[in-house]
Amino acid sequence: MSIAVILPLYNHAKTLPLSVHSVMSQTRQPDQVIIVNDGSTDGGGAVADRLAAEHPAIRVIHHGKNKGVVAALNTGLNAAETDYVICSAADDALLPDLIARATTELAKYPEAGLFCSEVAIVNPELDVIGFRPSVLPTFRQRYVDPNEARNLLKTTDNWIVGSAAVYKRAHLIDIGGFDEKLGSMCDGLASRYIAMRYGFIFSPEVLAIWRVVATSVSHSRANDKSQLDETIRLANDYIGRHQDYFPKNYESLFERRYIFASERVRLAAYNTQPIKRFARLARLFLKYAPTSFTPMAMNAVRLRWLAGRGREVERVLARYMRETASHEPGLEAKS
Repeated sequence: MSIAVILPLYNHAKTLPLSVHSVMSQTRQPDQVIIVNDGSTDGGGAVADRLAAEHPAIRVIHHGKNKGVVAALNTGLNAAETDYVICSAADDALLPDLIARATTELAKYPEAGLFCSEVAIVNPELDVIGFRPSVLPTFRQRYVDPNEARNLLKTTDNWIVGSAAVYKRAHLIDIGGFDEKLGSMCDGLASRYIAMRYGFIFSPEVLAIWRVVATSVSHSRANDKSQLDETIRLANDYIGRHQDYFPKNYESLFERRYIFASERVRLAAYNTQPIKRFARLARLFLKYAPTSFTPMAMNAVRLRWLAGRGREVERVLARYMRETASHEPGLEAKS
C-alpha cells in the first residue's frame, strides 16, 4: 500500500518547512510528497525546491500563475502515483502516527473509501484552541459502512476534516477530483460522497493539526451573505447530482447546518462574555437544529477531558519547531 502527501503552497514560505518536517517525521514514511507551488510570490517556490533537494521523496510542481488551492490539489492528485493520498496544507501539520495508523486500518478494510481522525485546531502561535470534528461519528476506532454512514448523516455531520483525511486515490479520480466551483467546500463534499458510497474508517485520536487564522476563507464567507448563499446553492447542486448516495432531503439539512456553522464562526469573533455567547449559541441551535441533542451533549462531556491531549499536541509541535529551527535560518523555535 503506497501513500502520497499533497501540499498546496501559496505564500507560505515561513510555515512550509514545519509542515514538511511533520510529514517526514512520520513513523511510517510517505512514498511521495508532492508540493504544488501555486504561483507563490514570497519565495515559497525556492523553499520548496530546497526541501526537495534534501528529501528524495519530495517532488515540486510549479504553477506559472496562481490558480487557487483547489486547482493545486487536483494537480497533486493527478501527479500522485500511489494508492492513497493525504491532502494537507503548507501551514498544517501531521502528528507522527497518522500515516502508520491509516495504512494499518485501511489494510484491514480495503473496501473503505477513506480514513479520518480527530484534529487539533491551533492558532498561528501553535496553541491548541479546539478540536474537530465537533461531534464524533463513533467513540471507538472502526469501519463505518455506507448504510450506517447515511443514517449517521441524518443526525450529525462534518466528521471528516481535510488535514486528517486519507483518501483512496482511485475514488477521487473517479469522481473527477475536487470540484473547483465549490471552493473551500470541495473536500468536505467529496469526503461525504465517498463516505456515503464506500464507507469510512474513523479514529477518535488526534492525528493532525489544522492551523486557522481570522482571515481564513471560512471566516470571510461567514461574514458575506452573498458568498454564503452561493456556497449553499453550489453544494446543493453537488448533492443533487449524487442524491442516490445521500439521505433523502439532505439538501435542506445541509443548508441549516451550514448556516448554523457560519453563525457560530461569526459568534466566535465577537468579544462577548461567555454566558452571553453560550446563550446566543443555544438560540442558534434551537433555530437551525443542525444535529440531534444527544450527540452534542455527549461531545460536551468528552471535551472536558481533552485538555491533556491538547498539551501533548503542543509538546509535539514544540519539538517539531525546535527540530525545524535547527536547520532553518530565521525560524524561531517555540519554547
